[in-house]
This record gives sequence, C-alpha cells and structure tokens, in this order.
Amino acid sequence: MPWDRVRLQPPHAARAMLGGLVGATVVTVLMYIGLFSGLLRYNILSVVANVSSFGEMVPSNSANYVYGIVFYVLFVVIAVPLCYAYWGYGSLPGAPWMRGLIAGLFLWFLMQMLMMPLSGQGVFDFRGQYPATEIIGQFVLWAIYGILLGVI
Repeated sequence: MPWDRVRLQPPHAARAMLGGLVGATVVTVLMYIGLFSGLLRYNILSVVANVSSFGEMVPSNSANYVYGIVFYVLFVVIAVPLCYAYWGYGSLPGAPWMRGLIAGLFLWFLMQMLMMPLSGQGVFDFRGQYPATEIIGQFVLWAIYGILLGVI
C-alpha cells in the first residue's frame, strides 16, 4: 500500500467505537495483569481519578474514582475512536494497523505530557518510584490500544 493519504472508505463511527471498546478492554486487563505481576506500578483509572481531584490521592470507594472511571471510558471508547475515524484514518499514512499504532503512540505522548503532570507524577512520570518501567509499560499498552483501534 502506498503512503498516500487517500481516504479508502468513509468513516465508520460504530466500528471505531467497537475498536475503542475492544482496545480499552484489552489494555485494562493487561494493565491489571501488569499490576499484579509487578511490571506496572499504577493503573490508569487511579491516575485519571487523581487528576479529577487535582492531584490528591483518591481511594477506590470515592466519587472521584467513579468520575475517573467514567472519564476514562468516555475518552477511550467514544472520543478517541471518533476522532481517529473522522480525522486520523484519512490523514495518517500506512496500513490500518500502522495508522492505529501512530494514533496510539500520540495518545501515549499526550498522556505523559498532560495527564501525568496533572496527577502529580511529573512529565514522563519522573517523580514516580520507577519511571522507566512506567514509561515503557504505558508505551506498550497505548501501542496495543492503537493497533487494536486501527485493525478493527
């Protein structure tokens, strides 16, 4: 496939949201497997909950934690897939899996530059206990999300 930017098919919102749902489910399951195996040190739901409470630690039974879960689901199941379907798919180069990978890595970059400082961890989690493990773990998770979003 040439690296041109010709729209091969019109955007399909339902397929995009299905890809976002599958990607979010797989990434969330892998994230919790990583938490229990010791490969990852935090979960994205608690990061989003901490951002919604302006950097304060949030227990899992509080309303802010529920807001964090709702925001995460709205973001990765609805907002990101629709943006990808209408803007990213037609303008990113390569095969569908490559387009999704590029979109996923862009999301990883946004996560590290915007969400991590808002949660009190610093840019690229430099204030965390194991920053390299977190950066690489989140990189892999968002790459998997992007590939699943692009393929579906």
